[in-house]
Amino acid sequence: MLFIRGATLEGAKNGIEYYIGSQSDFSKLAQAEVWKDAATQIFYSIAVALGTISALSSYNRFHNDCYRDAIVVSVVNCGTSIFAGFAIFAILGHMAHLQDKSVREIVESGVGLVFIAYPDALGLLPVSSFWSVMFFLMLITLGIDSQFAMMETIITCLTDTWPDFMQSKFIYVVIILCLSFYTLGLIFATQAGIYWVHLLDHFSTGLTLLITAVLELFGIIFIYGDSTTPEKGGGELKLDAISVQMEPDIFLDSAVKGHHIDKK
Repeated sequence: MLFIRGATLEGAKNGIEYYIGSQSDFSKLAQAEVWKDAATQIFYSIAVALGTISALSSYNRFHNDCYRDAIVVSVVNCGTSIFAGFAIFAILGHMAHLQDKSVREIVESGVGLVFIAYPDALGLLPVSSFWSVMFFLMLITLGIDSQFAMMETIITCLTDTWPDFMQSKFIYVVIILCLSFYTLGLIFATQAGIYWVHLLDHFSTGLTLLITAVLELFGIIFIYGDSTTPEKGGGELKLDAISVQMEPDIFLDSAVKGHHIDKK
């Protein structure tokens, strides 16, 4: 709805042209910082190297088509991001038109775009209260959905590691984890909360995430090894026979020893 409404506003064309068009500065593609930010966005939005994909995919059928799912998730994720960009820049173009400024002067990044520029733009729309409620309702549902995935990652790891304990204490563990993270999150509601947001945003989702992904990749290659050639990695993985043997098994141990392996 925001996209349709934004596309009908005066000045929306200038915003879209700044996004993808004649006003775009494609020379920035030569900057390493741009590619780093883009990679970080993709890694975070698809939860690469965070364990979420492994945790959620462990609930699939054993012979599920993982390649198809990976392609579908990647395409849908990137397509959604591009589509959201059109909605955002259409409204920013309208905002620039009303203030008689260029889109470049209006555009902000980070939390400033979400909590300052975009709400300001929504306030300029007819029936602004309705669009503001819809926008922040979208943000709330997006945040809750992200928390569901992250919490499920932790719970799945605990369940795979201590299945007997989690079977009897599952609800208590979930309650303790939710209350613990809720308590830790209260720091963001203080007067210094915005500084904590910037601190975590800079150090937890930037270069650190990319380094973690590279280390995981090297771990799979050099510790787990090539499962098709036992002489290289010392391991063997026969999925057709449903027999899993790994040596050494210090990496990805929970993925093959957990309760999900019994799913056919």
